[in-house]
Amino acid sequence: RDFCLSRGLGDVYKRQDHMHDWALGSRGEWVTMGVPSDGSYGIPEGLVFGFPCVIDEAGNYSIVQGLDFTEEGKARIAKTTEELLKERQAVKRFFA
Repeated sequence: RDFCLSRGLGDVYKRQDHMHDWALGSRGEWVTMGVPSDGSYGIPEGLVFGFPCVIDEAGNYSIVQGLDFTEEGKARIAKTTEELLKERQAVKRFFA
């Protein structure tokens, strides 16, 4: 029970931090945000993906560019992209 409670609170704090950064900016620090892809890092445009971002004081985000990934990192990104594309295809009929 304590594990579930602490995990639940951890999720609450993560959401709180996310909203804080989005509303007030990340002060130049990188944060992960699920945002529509602009084609960065080979992720298909429009696919919502977790990117490293910086957020200004007005709540505008920009995807951090120019990062190099290890082969393992590239493989994980490719696998996640494939899974997200399959999920998008699976629910597409509900939004037609």
